[in-house]
Amino acid sequence: MRNAFESYHPWVIFVYLTVAMVCAMLTAQPAFVVLSFVCASAYAVYLTNWQAYGRAMRHVGLLGLLVWLVNPLFNHRGLTVLFMCMDNPITLESLLYGGCTAVMLMSVWLWCICWNQLMTTERFLHVCGRVFPTMALLMSIVMRMIPQARHKAQAIAQAQQAMGLGIAQAKGKERVRRGVRTATVLMALSLENSMDTADAMRSRGYGAGVKRTAFSPFHFRMRDGVLLCILVLLAGTSVAGICLGMRTAAFYPFFQAADISPLFYAAYAAYLSMPLLLQAKEEWSWKRFGFRG
Repeated sequence: MRNAFESYHPWVIFVYLTVAMVCAMLTAQPAFVVLSFVCASAYAVYLTNWQAYGRAMRHVGLLGLLVWLVNPLFNHRGLTVLFMCMDNPITLESLLYGGCTAVMLMSVWLWCICWNQLMTTERFLHVCGRVFPTMALLMSIVMRMIPQARHKAQAIAQAQQAMGLGIAQAKGKERVRRGVRTATVLMALSLENSMDTADAMRSRGYGAGVKRTAFSPFHFRMRDGVLLCILVLLAGTSVAGICLGMRTAAFYPFFQAADISPLFYAAYAAYLSMPLLLQAKEEWSWKRFGFRG
């Protein structure tokens, strides 16, 4: 079964992901933070798998746990004192604020995972290539070189291990020496590939001063415009709810929940879950006509 959201225009995907990431960073209010985390988790699992999601959560979960535990040690604001730690009061409000901040960081991390899966180099070049061609080209090269460097590092490490020179097979100074050797070989290969890329671009006339045309397989259709209008409407409602929530909610000196209409929460949840709703509609349409994905 194809990914329904990927079939839309890159501008639609770019707007959706950008607003989702910005809104995740704008507020630390519990309801919006939980909605962002749940929707980002669900979509990250759908785009990757449970194993990749678990690996990501192991890394960012440690960071979130650190933020949650460290905040009450340095922030003693709040009226509800739970206990004393090294003559410092640990308050309920500081724990709540640290927890919301930690979940917000994890949400942003998960949305970045979704960005990496959806905004391919081709889509990114289509969105930014006409406005910022040099920056778009540089970003596409960097995005391409990072996974290549990782695969080459693994190949170098496996080759050295086969010769009995692996990093895991040494200790102390020899371990550091072998690690430096691996990094040196990787750097030499990266520089060589960079020179090959530069020669290939020069031979194809890049930077010759002539305005060049570009082929793009993407076309903005009616359904792209309809979905973009829906996303803009939901995003505007969500941002309005976030702004109202920041004004009516507070963590200090005591926690006060946001006094806003549930309509804003529903709009935010609908916006973030839009790709999954489109996928559910796609699968229902296929099953309705007797097809199996």
